[in-house]
Amino acid sequence: MNKKYAHLIIALLETIILALVLIFINKFASFSSNSLKTIVNDLIGVAIIIIDSYAIYNFASKNDK
Repeated sequence: MNKKYAHLIIALLETIILALVLIFINKFASFSSNSLKTIVNDLIGVAIIIIDSYAIYNFASKNDK
């Protein structure tokens, strides 16, 4: 399998796992403050964006690494 497709599939799986973690945190986790929950949600959202952006960058690059 081409490395570009492998990176894309791995990024998709990481995104699904982080989305499930985000759902779990919002449903079942209890934090001492609402702002802490917001910070954790934002950090997970940023991680998803970084992972997806890096996967798209690798997929779109001309060089096969």
